[in-house]
Amino acid sequence: MYQNEILNTDDLEKLGYGDEGVVYKYLDKALKVYWHTPRKRILSYDFLKDLMTIKTQRILLPTDYIYKLEDDDCGYYNGYSIKLIDHKIPLTNIELTLDKLNYEEEKIIKDLEILEKNNLEIIDLASKGNFIYNNEFYFVDPGSYHYSKEQNLGISNLNEVNNALNTNLFLMNNKKSDLKNELSEILQIDKNLITDDILSLCRQIYKNTTSTIQFTKKNYFTFLKEVISYYQSIKNYKLQLIRQALSNQNIEDNYLEAQDQLKRILS
Repeated sequence: MYQNEILNTDDLEKLGYGDEGVVYKYLDKALKVYWHTPRKRILSYDFLKDLMTIKTQRILLPTDYIYKLEDDDCGYYNGYSIKLIDHKIPLTNIELTLDKLNYEEEKIIKDLEILEKNNLEIIDLASKGNFIYNNEFYFVDPGSYHYSKEQNLGISNLNEVNNALNTNLFLMNNKKSDLKNELSEILQIDKNLITDDILSLCRQIYKNTTSTIQFTKKNYFTFLKEVISYYQSIKNYKLQLIRQALSNQNIEDNYLEAQDQLKRILS
């Protein structure tokens, strides 16, 4: 249990923040310290106690309480800790192989089986910052869970993982800087030449493609392995999608100028 001598947050590196509170780095842990007035419902003390008994490897759950002590030594639950995944690799630098995907799939499917066995449904895995890659796939503390005994719980959790992988590996979590860096590499041009319109057009091409893929009750790793088998990388696949979209002549009117610019770049 982390006591208030650790919670002098001025001395800790801030990793991020959200509706529940601020996340700090402390040794090999990430500490989520709640806001004085959280903007979303926080985990109850008893629910968190149950979560800490569930041991997973890649879908990481809370591991310990954080208490804040008052001057009268009357402490109260004020957050929790979770395993820190350090040495984060930018999404644009992820290199996947079939062996790597098979290995990651095995680990994540095992975690999903553990969650289903414990009747635990996970929510919001695709939220910004919840997916981390450091040569391994990690989903870090989505913060939203509830117990469910629905028969389709396993499918629900699988779909949550599918959506999170698609959002992060394929759509780059829609972060503009990540998309621009990746597109610069795909097109082999200076990123300063990529206008906002070109960026928006490519983002729309990616979204249109993934919206036609049905992952319900399926494993997203199957799609990823097909991409790697045929194109060697997600980036090569995206380049093919861009070329195909430009040749289909079905670009929306507001992207026609960006279409012409891309055609010149790829010619």
